[in-house]
Amino acid sequence: MDTLILEEKLESLRRSISRVEKKRAESAEQLRTDVDRQDILTLNLTRAVQLCVDMAMHIIAQSDETLPQTMGQTFDALAQLGIIDEHLIMSLPQPDEESRRGRRSHRSSSRAPGPAPCGRPALGPIRRPGGSPSLDQPTS
Repeated sequence: MDTLILEEKLESLRRSISRVEKKRAESAEQLRTDVDRQDILTLNLTRAVQLCVDMAMHIIAQSDETLPQTMGQTFDALAQLGIIDEHLIMSLPQPDEESRRGRRSHRSSSRAPGPAPCGRPALGPIRRPGGSPSLDQPTS
């Protein structure tokens, strides 16, 4: 695994998180009225999420795990690889109510074949044509 790529992305993630911490509003009203602050926070939060997904895809591409189709499935794959705890996955927000219902039913089920963690559909095999574009393009 190319650790240099992960180190560069991790450093970019640290910068984005630091920027969010520095620009965090003291109140909801302050955030509501400060459009520049909203833009800075939105940009850096978006970057942070994308960097996490990029790093995850880099790790997953080095494994035998199938490549995820969504950002949420990326984190499911990390849990399946034992890199992050499944309890963390269960606490992540879901995109819609159907997924939330699936997550609740998953908590009471075993690890038998079926839905992936958080009620997301299990992934089928994915052919890798030559690598993931998000891994080949620099993000910082």
